[in-house]
Amino acid sequence: MLVVWSGTPLRQPPGVRSTLSQPSGERLPLPESGAPGRTFASDPAHLSRNENGDTLLNTWIVAWVIHQAPRAPLQLFNANIFYPEPNTLAYSEALLVQSAMGAPLVWAGASPVLTYNILLIAGFALTGWAACLVLVRWTGDWWAGLAGGLVFGFNAHTLTRMPHLQALHVEFLPFALLAFDRLLVDPRARHAVSFAVWFVLQALASFYLLVITSVGFAVAIAVRPEAWTGKIVKSLVMQRGSFESYSTLVRFYAWQTALNMFLHFPWLGVGYDSFRFFSREFNALTLNLGAAENFVFETAAGLGIGGVAIVVWMARALRRLGKSVQGAMPEGTRAYALAKLSGPFLVAVAVANMTGDNLIGMMGVAQLAVFSALLVTAARIETPPLAEPRTWMPATE
Repeated sequence: MLVVWSGTPLRQPPGVRSTLSQPSGERLPLPESGAPGRTFASDPAHLSRNENGDTLLNTWIVAWVIHQAPRAPLQLFNANIFYPEPNTLAYSEALLVQSAMGAPLVWAGASPVLTYNILLIAGFALTGWAACLVLVRWTGDWWAGLAGGLVFGFNAHTLTRMPHLQALHVEFLPFALLAFDRLLVDPRARHAVSFAVWFVLQALASFYLLVITSVGFAVAIAVRPEAWTGKIVKSLVMQRGSFESYSTLVRFYAWQTALNMFLHFPWLGVGYDSFRFFSREFNALTLNLGAAENFVFETAAGLGIGGVAIVVWMARALRRLGKSVQGAMPEGTRAYALAKLSGPFLVAVAVANMTGDNLIGMMGVAQLAVFSALLVTAARIETPPLAEPRTWMPATE
């Protein structure tokens, strides 16, 4: 209701004194002859809150994005303002989500003013409704949801920032909070994807809200340590019946199986990437284990001493390559920075594969090959060309 009864005329109708000259800038238009004051809700196609320049700016931004995005999306930020400066749309909020909402209205023939006003009212309504739905999901009480939705959608902040369309569309934040809560309680891929989608939509609605939302979720993680430290604690104390204890026991059993396999075939192993095919023959429970869950054990079981020697040689060769590039390239270059990371990279790979087998198979080998190729390519690109040799001419009298 507050949205309906507030507003300032874009064009001054008969019998109404404009508020553009009023110092407060937030008064309702007052009639001169007893006629009722008109608000933008009474004529949203022609009236708007233009006492603040940001209203005009955001109306233009929405119109520009809707116009340019379907025609030349790669030139979206090269807006028709401040020519010849490039990427001028980045000087302000891009309002991508709001523009996507308003696009059907413009394509149906609505004016930029009408589109902006409908988006403004929709921001209040959608924000409050989203908060209401999430609160009902958490509390099970519709009265609590309605009260919380009204406060979240219609509050001192939103009602005093009506010219700022980006601040009124906070409808994605409640759903992001709900998805984030589900992710902490039950970490699954679909919950992570849901959280990412809502977070990105909120970020595209406002750059300010991107920063505020990021800080908010960082605080949410900090105040709920039990949600992300619970698994670590269960793994350390080996809580009976937990998935963590089961996973730990399976890993130890896989390591024992790989060791038995290596002791039977110490020189050449059972074959590259073949641990899974012979594992049942080397454990008492005859279990088919998909992997040894340790790169060293998997390599020793599959390729024997020769395979382990090759892995050690590859690691040393990669480290020597890093040292060579680091010594040859000046500081500050990309090649130098990449070469400096070769040592930590090898350590990180070794630690990550102590309880996993990420490097087994061609994809793992390709990871090391790609890193080496990037290192060599960066050094080659940033190496200055050699000077042409001087040509000595015979002396003449």
